[in-house]
Amino acid sequence: MRDKALFITSGWLGDFVWHVPLIRGLTKKFNLDLVVSEQQEGLARGFEDVGLVGKVYVAKKKGRLKNALEIADLARKQGTKIYIDMVGKFKTGIYIPHMSDSDVFIPSREDAKEYPLAKMLHPFAKTMDSREKGHAVDSYMSVLDFFGIPRVADFKLGYSAAVRQEAEGVIRKNGLDRNFVALNIGSAQFSKIWPVENFLELGKRLRDQGLGVAFIGAGNFRWNGDYDRKIEKTCLKNDKYVFIESNSLMVNSCLLSSGVFDVSVGNDSFAGHVAGSANQVFEEFVGTRRASDGRLFFANYSVSLFGPTNSSLYAPYDPTGWFNLVVKPGEYACGYDPGKKNICSMYDKYPRGGRSACMSSISVDSVVDAVNIQLAKRGL
Repeated sequence: MRDKALFITSGWLGDFVWHVPLIRGLTKKFNLDLVVSEQQEGLARGFEDVGLVGKVYVAKKKGRLKNALEIADLARKQGTKIYIDMVGKFKTGIYIPHMSDSDVFIPSREDAKEYPLAKMLHPFAKTMDSREKGHAVDSYMSVLDFFGIPRVADFKLGYSAAVRQEAEGVIRKNGLDRNFVALNIGSAQFSKIWPVENFLELGKRLRDQGLGVAFIGAGNFRWNGDYDRKIEKTCLKNDKYVFIESNSLMVNSCLLSSGVFDVSVGNDSFAGHVAGSANQVFEEFVGTRRASDGRLFFANYSVSLFGPTNSSLYAPYDPTGWFNLVVKPGEYACGYDPGKKNICSMYDKYPRGGRSACMSSISVDSVVDAVNIQLAKRGL
């Protein structure tokens, strides 16, 4: 019988995508349970539905301490000996019981949100590699080294047969079997959103090139005030565009990862991570590319728009540098330097509907050029 492990995370949908290769790796050796945020529940349930993980617990703000202590006690009684805290905060550390014979993992001092508290709760915890050494995904996968599990960058989420069938229905309904570019308009943080009028102008320019344009939006995402749905109602009443709004995050992510779109364009967001991250493969076929370390990858082509966050850490995972193209501001009026700081101090300071100066400064021309570079790689 395999040992049990408890994987504890928090945060946004995009954070969960970066954890997927580690989750998949851990399930090769352990029976894995998950503790996730309310925002991440839909994605985690997908893994539960296909039987990849055992139990999914949802960490809610109300009654968090009581809930955490109950889960920690249950894990102890079930003989769980491996605990991975992906955040390094008090609110995630309390899910881990104090046991002398358990292995606890937390982020590095540089990356943990509350490192002193995390170490105080679990003074003998092992630390992951620092994200200063590379992409966030590589830092997270360093946990696998402790167990002799190979690092494999596999970002596939848990798509049930019902989810795949619904996604296929969306493709047929919207005629996505011809050349289409997907525009992912939203993000959990308003500081990372490219203005909607820029997306509309981009859509017009691409349509003039003879391409289909599909706007992808979350049908229900209350954590950013249902931004995508509001944009659809106010700005996208145009029958020349396709607007795909699904209440299922799994259906949207299945579409974006399916390869049905020639290029996906989006902000630093869950949709961008799913659409553009490269999966490691082990046999060459048409479209694969090798990274400098010899690993072989395949991915959809994408363009990522980055402003207040460091694209070296958070852009779609692409060690080849071929599948994803990042577009950034020419300069930062606020003085932010992504090379010195991973996240701008204004990152979470914008109210709902607020506009980021750096994202607004990314020109439509530069994004059109990037899309055409990616289309040319596909021979279009």
